[in-house]
Amino acid sequence: MSYLGYPPNFGTFITQTEAQNLVNGSTEFVATGTIAKGDIVSLRSDGTVEKVAYNNSTTNAASWIGIARENISNAATGRVNTIGGVAEGLSSLTVNTDYFVNYDGTLTATENVGPVTGTYGKIGRALSSTQLLITMD
Repeated sequence: MSYLGYPPNFGTFITQTEAQNLVNGSTEFVATGTIAKGDIVSLRSDGTVEKVAYNNSTTNAASWIGIARENISNAATGRVNTIGGVAEGLSSLTVNTDYFVNYDGTLTATENVGPVTGTYGKIGRALSSTQLLITMD
């Protein structure tokens, strides 16, 4: 196994495979709760991911990082498409349209910056009716 990075006291080592996955827009995370393929996921403070949701007037949408590439069971490891990745298996997207993360974990083509029930940034652009390139810009 080869490693990339600085000596231990200067930063964190990552494997060459992990570096390549980041470049290709996909990496592995452990799930908190059940996540379905195509769910928008957020990064928790403990390093795990969970489905973006709206519960009791709060949302975790501000910490979204990508879209689940596969179904992931609670406490299991699974792949998440991140910047540069292409989320597949989505539905009803309009080609060449920008999409945003909605407060409730859905995709929307309408940006609505506002309080809790708004959108939380652009996630990407539709390549087809079922594919979204994750760009975060």
